[in-house]
Amino acid sequence: MELEDLRQAQADERRSEKLQELSDTFYEDAAEYIESLREERDSCDDPYSDEAQRVNDALNSARQVTEAIYERRVGKVVKMASLAANGHPAKESRMTREEREMFDSIVAEIRANQSRMEETLEGALKDGTTTDTDTDKEAGTSRQTASTAAVGDGGATDEEATAVARESAGATEADDGYKTVRVVESLPEFVGTDGREYSLGEEDVARIPEENARALCDKEAAVEVSSK
Repeated sequence: MELEDLRQAQADERRSEKLQELSDTFYEDAAEYIESLREERDSCDDPYSDEAQRVNDALNSARQVTEAIYERRVGKVVKMASLAANGHPAKESRMTREEREMFDSIVAEIRANQSRMEETLEGALKDGTTTDTDTDKEAGTSRQTASTAAVGDGGATDEEATAVARESAGATEADDGYKTVRVVESLPEFVGTDGREYSLGEEDVARIPEENARALCDKEAAVEVSSK
């Protein structure tokens, strides 16, 4: 190998986005060539002679060109490995032995990370479904318990009961689709039109979906509590 061989390989890599074919021992050959230049430089009687300077310049150039070739090819190998990990073919025959080992290692690591990510996402989806369902049930039960506790003594006025019911449900005057009612008689547990479970006893005041409130009022099982 000579310096011109290295420069030609560098030029070929620069001209194309694709990996250019090199021998399996390219980097080993380049290393041997650089080592021979170092030995030739060190054997010069006068380290400051023109001959020693010429060899030293060739040594530095060979090292820089080889490093530039390697850096450019590494980028191409990484890109090829990323594509190969997702099922795209790669021309491994154009790689040196070292580059092929690097290629295989990157592909294996990408695929391993993909598997871990898929497992993580699947686990998150399963956990999320269970948690959301349980949370909705707990929220419905807590809301009704708070309403019942607030008026359990029977001493609250309609206005006070309305305020307590609104606060326990996190509601505001601007909420749509809900009405505040006072239950006249104990009711069996029911599922509102909002999909939540309601359990109301006599004299309980609660904010429930408008359709359910209308039905209870029509049956005289509850009376609407007007907000002020």
